Amino acid sequence: MIDLKNVATSKQVSFSYTGLAGTPRRERTRGIFVALRFDSSASWEFYRRLEAHVLRLPTPPNDKLETKHGKGLPGEEWADKIRELIKSCKIAVGDVTGCHGDVLFELGVAYGSGEPIIPAVEQEGNMRDCPFWLRRHNVASYQEDDGILSIATSIYDFFFGEQRIRPATVPQPLPQVFGYIGKTAWNGHFLDQAERALQHEALRLEGLDSIEDSNCQQALRLAARARILILSLDGTESDCFMHFACGMVAGHEHAGYGSKRLSRRVFLLTESPGVPVPESIVWFPKTIVAVKTDELMRDFREEISNYKQWIGG
Repeated sequence: MIDLKNVATSKQVSFSYTGLAGTPRRERTRGIFVALRFDSSASWEFYRRLEAHVLRLPTPPNDKLETKHGKGLPGEEWADKIRELIKSCKIAVGDVTGCHGDVLFELGVAYGSGEPIIPAVEQEGNMRDCPFWLRRHNVASYQEDDGILSIATSIYDFFFGEQRIRPATVPQPLPQVFGYIGKTAWNGHFLDQAERALQHEALRLEGLDSIEDSNCQQALRLAARARILILSLDGTESDCFMHFACGMVAGHEHAGYGSKRLSRRVFLLTESPGVPVPESIVWFPKTIVAVKTDELMRDFREEISNYKQWIGG
């Protein structure tokens, strides 16, 4: 493992290399996506400091590391561009201080694409506010330089060293999997209707009524496997997972194989109009559909019909 404290801080370490017959090897850029709280000056300062450390990493010949973020992408094309940008990178870092919905969504896109993620918080005290399922990753604090060095070291080791952080092992989505995460008094009736509609077609609805420490890995697997996923926002801590799960589906937007694929959908229910929905989710209307509870069955039956046509085709 490299000791970054011994790396020169005045300039980037550089190398020269020539391939066969003296031909220079083409430069290779390895992207690091950083999900930020765009309205936070501390988050932007974190990005600048991390970028400076990354630029000083002693990369192998003709390799270049580059940090990237989603600010400033074209509005009407934002969904496609952010997905393309995140998937073009190989690892993602996210400022999860305060569990900002857009940050969790973007980390979910990376995780759903099979990339390792590194959550980070401004201060060590903020780690207590991270959801238990996120604390299963090594959460770093970026207030002190040692925290930034720890993140930079993990990035270096992932690309060039010991790979202490490994790519996420995410199951492939399956066309026949319909699922839900989160069942409460206000949405239970509609989930029961969805289950009966599937049973009528000899299908079943997989689900978890709540997210707990004992089943969070199961919840992540279901979010990865389901072609149709019903999620609910109610303004509680569980919304953090829902934002992340939305990103997982958006990061891998089709189920099936070859040319025979079906689009994945998240049906997002909200307990009341006042429950906030992250802006990132709003930009994915083809994948993430915000529906009222009384509209769910109409759209759900349409997706059952789409699956039956896919099977018959």
